Amino acid sequence: MTRRAGYATPSGVSDHELIGDVAGVERAARIAAAAPWLAISGETNALHAYRERLCLLALNAGGALFVVDLVALRGRPRALRSLEALLIDPARPIWVHGGEYLVAALKRDFQIAPAGLVDGQQAAVLLGRPRTGYRALAAELCGVAVSGPVSVDWAARPLAEAPLSCALDKVRHLPAIVTALLAEIHAADLDDELAEAGAEVGWTPAEIGRFEPEGFLRLKGAHRLSAPSLRVLRALWLWRDAKARSLDVPPGRLVPNERLTDYARNPDIARERLKHEHFHSRLVWGDHEELLQAVSSAIVEATPLPSRRETSPPTPGVRERGRRLKAWRQEEALRRGVGLQAVLPGKALRYLELHGLQDVAAIPGLGARRRERYAATLARLCGGEGEG
Repeated sequence: MTRRAGYATPSGVSDHELIGDVAGVERAARIAAAAPWLAISGETNALHAYRERLCLLALNAGGALFVVDLVALRGRPRALRSLEALLIDPARPIWVHGGEYLVAALKRDFQIAPAGLVDGQQAAVLLGRPRTGYRALAAELCGVAVSGPVSVDWAARPLAEAPLSCALDKVRHLPAIVTALLAEIHAADLDDELAEAGAEVGWTPAEIGRFEPEGFLRLKGAHRLSAPSLRVLRALWLWRDAKARSLDVPPGRLVPNERLTDYARNPDIARERLKHEHFHSRLVWGDHEELLQAVSSAIVEATPLPSRRETSPPTPGVRERGRRLKAWRQEEALRRGVGLQAVLPGKALRYLELHGLQDVAAIPGLGARRRERYAATLARLCGGEGEG
């Protein structure tokens, strides 16, 4: 049994190569370079750490399976250089499923911006399939049962057989899924739309999920809180992030968001409750005292709050334009037997609803094929109006 990165390959998942060094990455890259496609998936420790890291890459290079242990490669920021050349090549198809999170992680941790993405989930959405998840598509298109997600710290070693098998399953059946979906995409004349959707996935920013000091304003129920309660909520929000960062624990697991807004709603009652509440196991008595002090200070200190982003209600013209666009999109999708996104992506719909059609080339996410097909129809539906 070959050992890599501090653990042995579990016997039940021996059909792959486990890579824990740069030489192994280079070997996998050479095989991938000769393959017609590369399917890729990743695992992070987002549920177990404040500083999220990409911990594992699962690769299927033309049928050859690899698991790249990124924990073993930490401290080597250019360890994926040989793979990077393949991932950033727009002419090389990179098959993913729901790839936004993987793209963000590769950009954040390795400064790699993948191109040439073919996203199976995006294909299923364009086709109007009612179920677009990986497990559902594996069952429907491949006739295989894929195990559900496992709750495991992907940064911990050794990894057991179950999580490693789960990671591999995400690329083991992906080629068959994508191949079947691509045939349907081509038959529905949606090749350009799928390429546009893949480009949108590739534009996912690395900053996704980054802490924002004013993020408390977007918590559920925050818009209904009074100014004094919002100050308490801000204090709770900032304290939780600072404490989670020091303990390297996800903020939401330290104190859930719904508890923050609940405490802020009734600060005086919350102070009594906080004395007896049980939170994350790594919080100690002194941490509760810090939290109580933060709440007490917020109650007595009338510090200014950030301005809320007020949005004006849509005008009658905007509402009517949106109604026409949505009704047409629904009818056209039914007529063609495709998904709503294939006719008019949500981003394009929102843009047209708010601004009307001033320049068809400026519509985000539309793509050349849809511009050619629907420019005249969209002009008619928007009535040549501006912001209405």
